[in-house]
Amino acid sequence: MTFNGNVYRTPDAGVTMFSSSTSSGFAPTAIDYSFDDTLYIAGSSALKRSYDGGLTYTSIAVDVNNFLTTCPSNPARLYGGSSAKTNLRRSDDRGTTWVTKSGNPGWPGQPGCN
Repeated sequence: MTFNGNVYRTPDAGVTMFSSSTSSGFAPTAIDYSFDDTLYIAGSSALKRSYDGGLTYTSIAVDVNNFLTTCPSNPARLYGGSSAKTNLRRSDDRGTTWVTKSGNPGWPGQPGCN
């Protein structure tokens, strides 16, 4: 969860909460539907990914920093966009590589997440 620009994690279903990011400014977050320890956080300068429930993060994309969502029917697929709101981007490999979906207004349709 995010609060006041920080990301918090809980090891015990919300009984206790710990800050898992040292950088403020994070907002959009997404969780991998098939691996709940895999988190994505769109920060002010880059998209970051954690494979350990938010203990550590790695920057994986620089132009995905404004909105972010995962696809329920394909957990390896991510959608994101830049703060300029000019492009919708899609990744089919959990954020390692991205393609620009030009001319695709709005969010992708459901349930196929095209």
